[in-house]
Amino acid sequence: MKKLFLLTTLLTLLTQIGTAQNSAFDKNAFCKKLEKELVKINDSLYASKFECSILNYRTFLSDLKSRSKDVSMFLPDTFAGWENHSKFNSKIPIYLYHPAYYEYPIFSITREAAMAYCQWLNEVYAGYADKKFQQMAFTLPTVSEWETAAISFKNKNQEEAYYKKDKYIQREIDFPWLNNNLYRENNARSSYIDLNKLSKGGSLSYLYFPDFRKANFQDQYYQTNETVPVKSYLPNNKGMYNVCGNVAEMTLNPEIKKGGSFLKYPEDCAIHDTLAYYNIPNRDVGFRVFMKVK
Repeated sequence: MKKLFLLTTLLTLLTQIGTAQNSAFDKNAFCKKLEKELVKINDSLYASKFECSILNYRTFLSDLKSRSKDVSMFLPDTFAGWENHSKFNSKIPIYLYHPAYYEYPIFSITREAAMAYCQWLNEVYAGYADKKFQQMAFTLPTVSEWETAAISFKNKNQEEAYYKKDKYIQREIDFPWLNNNLYRENNARSSYIDLNKLSKGGSLSYLYFPDFRKANFQDQYYQTNETVPVKSYLPNNKGMYNVCGNVAEMTLNPEIKKGGSFLKYPEDCAIHDTLAYYNIPNRDVGFRVFMKVK
């Protein structure tokens, strides 16, 4: 009964707020902002700087509702993945309708819902008179496309060594951030050593310094239970934020998610981690939009 009540309340709130939000939906402004948030990966592939936010996803739901479309199959499952975290249950719906969380990533939706959002972007952008890209398609990435976008190289020599399958180099760049200096978080918690300073010959879990915070994931001293806004920490060298940590990101490859999440330790957030699967909505799984140019 509690779950039904919360879902009914959420649907009512989405209807009320969505109606008001839709009246202010400026498609031209939305598309202009969408273009600014794309970064070039290669000549045929672009990626959003950010994970899909709750605000953007609500705009999608609101626009469909304004055209009398049924959005029930696209609503987040507010209990997905929270079964063993009852103390947070009362807060879950707040993420989805309170303005304070609009810039947080959407989560707990199906892969079909994420694909529907991408298709909606295609429709909205097609009607944008000043569009920069003519032959394109918004979509989820393949695993290979996601990994290509996530990888950062310090220089050309490191890139060449990586593609020659230098094992140390491949391990060193298995996270999206690269710098030679101490890192200071945007949220000013503290300063930490570069995560890429791995113990030579060791696995990803053996780091010189155990106390680091370079993304929203777990470590032995800081246990996080929430996502952070989509523009948090520093981006990779392509300009993409939260590539690893925060929410894991869906791909076109069925059941495979990439990048780890706020519930995972860093070794599970590595770019080339191959053991991350999902088949139902979960509180630590969202998505990032990619764009393929024809």
